[in-house]
Amino acid sequence: MVTASAAFAGEREAGTLGLLDALPVDRKVLWLGKTTFALASTLGLSLIMLILGYLGSTDLQDLPGKSEFIGHYGTLLFESVAWGLFWSSLVGNPMVAGALALFCVGEVSYIASGGAKIEFISDSVIPARVVMGALALAASAVATVWRPRVGWTSPHSASKETAELATNRATTLLPRPASPTKVLMWKARRECFWIWLGASVICWGILALWQMSYRSVEGELAAALVGVGAAFLAGVAVFGGETAAGSHRFLLHLGVSPGPIWSKTMRVWGNGLAVTALIMLAILSIRWPGWWNRLDSLRFFAQEHRFLPIGILAAIASVFAVVSPFANAFAIGALAGMVFRRRITAGMIAVLIWVSIVPLQVSLAILGLIPHWGLLLTPMTILGISRAWAGDWLDDRTGPARWLRLVGYLAVPLVVFPVAYIAYRAWGVPDPGPVLVATRMPAESAPPGSDTTAATYRRLDKEILALGGADSPAAYRRLGKEILAVGGTAGKDAGAIGRPALNFDLFETALKEHRDLIDQLHKATELPPPKSVIQPLFLVGAIPDSTSEEMIRLAWLLEQHGRGLLKRHDLPGAWEDILAQYRIARQLTGLLPTSFTTHNALVVDRQATRLALDWAVSDKQSPDLLRKALADLRALPAFPTLGDVLKAEASMVERALDLSGAELETAINGPHARSLPMRVFENLLLYSSWERERARRVCRAEFKRLIAESADESKPLSDINASPRSQEIRQASPLAATILSYGWLSASLNRAMAGRRGLAQVIALRAWHYEHNGAYPKSLDVLVPGLLDHLPLDPYTARPFVYRQSTGHHVATLDLQSPRPGVGPMTKPGQWLLISVGPDRREEAAVGVGGRRGVDDLVFPLPYP
Repeated sequence: MVTASAAFAGEREAGTLGLLDALPVDRKVLWLGKTTFALASTLGLSLIMLILGYLGSTDLQDLPGKSEFIGHYGTLLFESVAWGLFWSSLVGNPMVAGALALFCVGEVSYIASGGAKIEFISDSVIPARVVMGALALAASAVATVWRPRVGWTSPHSASKETAELATNRATTLLPRPASPTKVLMWKARRECFWIWLGASVICWGILALWQMSYRSVEGELAAALVGVGAAFLAGVAVFGGETAAGSHRFLLHLGVSPGPIWSKTMRVWGNGLAVTALIMLAILSIRWPGWWNRLDSLRFFAQEHRFLPIGILAAIASVFAVVSPFANAFAIGALAGMVFRRRITAGMIAVLIWVSIVPLQVSLAILGLIPHWGLLLTPMTILGISRAWAGDWLDDRTGPARWLRLVGYLAVPLVVFPVAYIAYRAWGVPDPGPVLVATRMPAESAPPGSDTTAATYRRLDKEILALGGADSPAAYRRLGKEILAVGGTAGKDAGAIGRPALNFDLFETALKEHRDLIDQLHKATELPPPKSVIQPLFLVGAIPDSTSEEMIRLAWLLEQHGRGLLKRHDLPGAWEDILAQYRIARQLTGLLPTSFTTHNALVVDRQATRLALDWAVSDKQSPDLLRKALADLRALPAFPTLGDVLKAEASMVERALDLSGAELETAINGPHARSLPMRVFENLLLYSSWERERARRVCRAEFKRLIAESADESKPLSDINASPRSQEIRQASPLAATILSYGWLSASLNRAMAGRRGLAQVIALRAWHYEHNGAYPKSLDVLVPGLLDHLPLDPYTARPFVYRQSTGHHVATLDLQSPRPGVGPMTKPGQWLLISVGPDRREEAAVGVGGRRGVDDLVFPLPYP
């Protein structure tokens, strides 16, 4: 397209068409030579690129075949040359000819597809596109050969020139002011008016057409590309016309300095572009009034910094960030128009530079690696370079001196910007220092036979496995993974996940006959914690941990056994099974409460709490047994908090960030086959050494903050995923946001903590109930100190649980893992409820939820007398 667009317009721009006509050169020969050269050079270059693609490709099946290349890409190349020659024969500016040719290629494809979309790789639109291209090629021949005035003669008629010579005086085309400054602005307006008007009309028309026809991603992309193309056209036209004609030397001979020339020309273009932008904003406002309030880049600032000046400045910077691609296109085009004499060459070089700069900068801004206002530095710097080089451009001397100065001007930002970016990313946030943890890191693996606890659980697992019969071992082994997959207790239909199914009744009968195995399992829960395999930070579960799976299976069997005892009203035996499950949960996190071990422990802890709640509300309870249960719960070691987990994982995060960029990328994304450009892009932007250093500092600061908040029970637990904190972390370091993915664990820990605290109060309330003739207290305060040492606080509010009577409505379903959508059980009027308000900190279930769905409150209904 570049070759075709410059075929005739380039000759006209250089003033050589008249020379060819005077020699004379036959117009048919000229058109045929230009056309064959454009077609042959395009085809030859395409074949070279195709051969290089075949030689450099590892999978030849992904490359286009002969028919596909000729049909799809051959058609595209042919119509590009045809439309380029057509507009080159009509327009005197190669840049304008190329822009119009590009527009026609896309518009013809859109029309050929029936107005559905712009489609190039489609067999159905090839005939129509070939016909339109052939017609355009024929029209270029007609315009060149049989229309001699097109591009060959002066825009003034010969009669007018003769009349002007007869008067023996020169006439001006437009009235010219007397002030030198105004003369320069008048000259710039006269030269750029039609270029500005054409580019602006294209932008206005495309924007209006897009809004009236359809709203889609393709339409937005097409409008943006047309706008960028118009910006290139305008940028090259700022100084490109004078560079091509050499008219700037005339100003030098008149003693005009480069400063006024550059500033007045830019002032004229700035005024014109401001008018273009205002009309575009008016078009948008007519269709969507108040559309700027719905920009995602402004929504955050409008909510969080509504009355702060910094919020207004940030919002303005976000708006400028939207126009930065257009500003870059204009600035790069302006500098290229000063450097290269042919405008089509300047335009192509500007496009190549824009492609190498703008997508990278926009990606950095989208990822939050640079502020939005940083996108304006590049166009401002390029405009500054064009101003600094204006003197050398005006004084067009031979020799390398002026080119060396231009290289020096360009070298400064090429060095300063990357160095400043690296320094900003690496040291832009303060380093709070590493998290000091006194926890001893266990060995990554234990020698065979050295871990008594693990060996005991393994032996019991095998002995109980043998009780299931011939069809049960495979399903029993699978239980640990199935329970982990659902995050709780597997039900009677858990075997439906795979085959064979587990015979639960056979297991229950066998356990009754082998009571000694249950006693041995109770004793095993009192052993020291087993040594476990340290899981990699980003590959949790990649290394098999058979000990954890065995302990989870055995804990599930204890839960099933305890429920059987509860049905037979053997409450002391059921409570021993509950305590054994709690001890297993503590064993899983005893040495090092990492996120992996804590997740496994939460599975056991939740199922024990659910069974304990059913046990507490049994109608066969006694005050002595309930008081013993409270004493046993107080004697249990504390379950790990989020702070304990972060202390354990702080050193793991430090070691992970010590990996190389490629190793860290593989650790996070896995060894899956990914495209090479994506991996290179991520390694350069997200996993570079400066990004790892920044992520280290952000993680250290966030770890210390969360550990301090977790240790202070007087304050409600914060939500890690809450905005704007999570958004601030992602803006500070996307890599740190990936590492700090503890939101799910924090929510699970908080909900399990609320369940355990609610259980203690339910047991205390039940004991009070039996000791006071079947009545419940009016307030929770009476439980202290007779039954409870202190009143447990709701972890979500740092205040006591809500305790009140029901009005006879549905309440939220109690789920200790996550809020369960739907309606829970119906309560009776006057029934007492113990309520934790949940993550939203709103008491929704206290008055009943009716048909409401998704209530996240934890409601503990007490048995109605």
